[in-house]
Amino acid sequence: MVSEQRPAGGIVIRDARIFDGMSGGVRAGHVLIEGTKIRQVGDPPVPAGATVIDAGGRTLVPGLGDAHA
Repeated sequence: MVSEQRPAGGIVIRDARIFDGMSGGVRAGHVLIEGTKIRQVGDPPVPAGATVIDAGGRTLVPGLGDAHA
């Protein structure tokens, strides 16, 4: 079994173009991931100890990986 280390404060992916499939378009924003769950999309606060990943304006489709399960 592979053990994955997850940051205690979660992961924030910032400066992304987000397509959520529900709002009818692409919007700029950030995504907060805690453990294996997407907790907030938009402009979440950065928790203490979080790993911050700069998407550099790239497009992000939160939850798409679950569509294959």
